[in-house]
Formats: sequence, structure tokens, C-alpha cells
Amino acid sequence: MTQDELPSSSGGIPSLVMKQLYASPDSARVALIRSMLEAADIPFEVRNEAPSQAMMGIPFSSEVWVDDKDYDDAIHILKHSHPA
Repeated sequence: MTQDELPSSSGGIPSLVMKQLYASPDSARVALIRSMLEAADIPFEVRNEAPSQAMMGIPFSSEVWVDDKDYDDAIHILKHSHPA
């Protein structure tokens, strides 16, 4: 097991350490981040995507999470590909 992995709560397969990369209530911005990460072959997870679409008027933000080991590469891509 590497430093980037923690034992899972079930004691079986280790789980990865994830970091939140981006959050926004704007689904178009989240989709843009997703496409940039896909193009760079960086695995990611989107959290809170369904609540933000299903509950209009309630301020939910979709969150994009990446593996800790990919975080620096993902930040680099966002800084050089996405206007602030």
C-alpha cells in the first residue's frame, strides 16, 4: 500500500485519498472541467451532481474530486486552460 492509499472501512481493497478540485452550481462549468480532465486522462469523480440538477432554487454545488496524486497535474491544467 502506498502513502496515497488508506485501508477501506471494510478492511478489503484500499481506497484512494481524494481532493476537491473544483465546485460550482453552474453545470456548464463543471462539464468543462470534466472534459479537460478526460482529455488529460486524469481520473475524477463528480459529487453532488444530481442534487444540483434536481432541486432548483436550492444552492447546491457540484464538486469535482481527483486522486491526491493527480491533484497538482489537474490544477496545472485548470490554470492553463480555464479562465479565472
